[in-house]
Amino acid sequence: MFARCLVQSLVSGLLALSIGINPLGITGVRFMCLLRGALGSLGNFLLLYAVSRIPMADANTIFFTNPIFTVIYATCLLHEPTARVEVASLIMGFTGVILVMRPTTMFNSLHESPSPITESPLALAACILGAAVSGLVPIIVRRIGESVNHLCLVFYFGITGTLLATTMLLTGVQPLATPASTESFKAFSLLVAICVLGLGTQFTFNKAMQIEKPQVCAVLRSLNVAFTFMWQQVGTADPTSSLSIMGACLIVSSTVAVLLSKILRAGAGGKPQVESSSVQVYGRE
Repeated sequence: MFARCLVQSLVSGLLALSIGINPLGITGVRFMCLLRGALGSLGNFLLLYAVSRIPMADANTIFFTNPIFTVIYATCLLHEPTARVEVASLIMGFTGVILVMRPTTMFNSLHESPSPITESPLALAACILGAAVSGLVPIIVRRIGESVNHLCLVFYFGITGTLLATTMLLTGVQPLATPASTESFKAFSLLVAICVLGLGTQFTFNKAMQIEKPQVCAVLRSLNVAFTFMWQQVGTADPTSSLSIMGACLIVSSTVAVLLSKILRAGAGGKPQVESSSVQVYGRE
């Protein structure tokens, strides 16, 4: 997390300065940008903490309940309407996440030992809190609107993430792990790839959250699980489960349903919901 966030803050800050933009954004919205960065980095840290103590499938399945939190927040805080197709797609996508991840709490047989998740209540609480925190990020970015460049949002995430990771390392909460010398080149190459791909993800995701409804962003975010499954099959020799294939298809179908709904509304001459929404953003006050 430290390396990724450090690279992210440096690259986004330099890119913003190169096009004449203050990486800190305008004065009236800096607190909201800082809050977005703090919540985003906290959510990521809580997920990583949980993954280190409970099975990854359990942690990711719980963490990917964050779209449900996003829909609730959008309805209660922004008063944005949620279409039926979005609710149905959300349920379909989350069902797909469960089938792909197959958490041990749900898929353990009667003859197997109890799930490790029941023995790590702190990790479970961290994962639930991470989902609730991450679900709030699209709401904050939607509230900020286009009053700041998306590079500023990426910069704040990088800065707060770097500070959080540094604090965790210095206090010993998360020990620093370095690869063995015989594997250092491969390990550091993967680290560079993580930094670059993470940076690209933040650029595109923050821009999308500025111009699209939080509910739609939440549904599309579930594609992360399907793509992870796909790349896992390409890059590893892990066996393919029929349940995983079914889950990936459900996730993709939920996304296609939302996109087709938007295309049909646009073809019928209706205004996109992002424009007709009553939410007041900083850039349009």
